[in-house]
Amino acid sequence: MTYVILRSHSHFKAREQYSQQLDSIYSEWKKCIVKNIEPFKDNYTALWNQEIAHTVERCWQVWGRSKIFNVSYFTNYGGETKFHILPVKNEKSVLLSFGVGNDTDSELLLKNASKSPVEFYGADPIHYPNAELFGQIGTFFNFGLGGETGILDADVLINGSYVHKDVLILNFKYFLVEILKIKFFDNIWIDAEGGEFGFLDYFFYGGVLDKSDITVCQINFEIHSRNETHYKMTGDFFFQMLEDGRYVAMRLE
Repeated sequence: MTYVILRSHSHFKAREQYSQQLDSIYSEWKKCIVKNIEPFKDNYTALWNQEIAHTVERCWQVWGRSKIFNVSYFTNYGGETKFHILPVKNEKSVLLSFGVGNDTDSELLLKNASKSPVEFYGADPIHYPNAELFGQIGTFFNFGLGGETGILDADVLINGSYVHKDVLILNFKYFLVEILKIKFFDNIWIDAEGGEFGFLDYFFYGGVLDKSDITVCQINFEIHSRNETHYKMTGDFFFQMLEDGRYVAMRLE
């Protein structure tokens, strides 16, 4: 499952031009989401299996009709599609990818499509071939990211297959605040192979990102729900983001 979420009620480069229209469309979109998803709010299995995806797809037409956002699609060699709204001004963009997953086709496509410079940062616990691939477009860090620093038994991609392997995980907050020291991200592409459950709440109102004065405009969020606990955490994440009223689920596949 991949979330693409736009921070609609904070810093957005088209907001000056479309402020009132954004507020109106957001209100209509939220009513559509609530109407269709509320009956399943406590049925986390149904939410995960189909209802969130169907609802997001159904309600996206509200934004599609507005034609405010020109959503670009970047599909890598493995068939995974990343979504991105390119900047409307000629300003540098910052994109963080983790994990890289032995494939930088989407990043290269985005770089070629952007009329303004893109600054790329990537993280993955598997060094080869990720360091070489990502080093061609940006700065690579050889560790995974999660809620806590430590060693994690994770499913990682090696030679085209996923295998269990103990990998080094660095705390996501520490990485952003103490290593990158970047306050604004145009997009973060997240494929943490289950590690995402340690930092879902970072994106909530008043969460770690807010407290660290870090703005993330867009997120491609791949969530790996494998059991009932994960289903509940995913559902709670979706509803909290909806309640916060700052992000819009644009695409889900």
